[in-house]
Amino acid sequence: MFHLSYPFPNLQVPCWNWDPVLPFLFKISIFFAFFLCYATHLDPCVGYLEISSLWRNIGFYSTSFSGFPLCDSGYSGQWIRLTGIGGDVMPEFCIPSYHCGGHCPLYLGFSHPNLGDGIKTGNAYCMWKGYCGEVVLSNTQVLACPGGYYVYNVPSIFCQVTFSAMHSVCNDTSCGPLAQCITGACICQPGYLAPAMILPTHDSYCCEGKCDSAF
Repeated sequence: MFHLSYPFPNLQVPCWNWDPVLPFLFKISIFFAFFLCYATHLDPCVGYLEISSLWRNIGFYSTSFSGFPLCDSGYSGQWIRLTGIGGDVMPEFCIPSYHCGGHCPLYLGFSHPNLGDGIKTGNAYCMWKGYCGEVVLSNTQVLACPGGYYVYNVPSIFCQVTFSAMHSVCNDTSCGPLAQCITGACICQPGYLAPAMILPTHDSYCCEGKCDSAF
């Protein structure tokens, strides 16, 4: 049988008594956890919600899918970041009704800030009954972040209003398979058509004529 023996039998190893310092360490850990949570909430460039639904793109138009109109009221007062092949920025021009999944697609009434400008505040609008700017959402905030992206905060969003999105830069892969990006909008390539009654998935605008209805 193989035996293990301690190589230094006469060595005295002190045993540290942690009891007096445990409450202090616990308080320190709670403090740092609170600090990190507060810092994340304080910095919109870190504490944001990421939304990437393809139907938010300004090129998406449909009123035939199940669940129309969609609603973004759940994002009221929260910092959000637009990502994915739906687009990465809000447009600064009027978007016609029934685009972007709802009756009233939201667009900015002011230009995006530059990095270092801090939070820029102004009005967001959407078209209603054929008139641009008919609906006003005041105190809309935009912040340019160090990673080259923007975050947005709209204090109060009612149903039938949705965030609209576009691509700040168009390339061959911006809009996914069989779709092309034109001035920020995603449309199917010539010869292809997306089905009107199906929402695009996270990966495709369904220009091949078939797609899951998940969004």
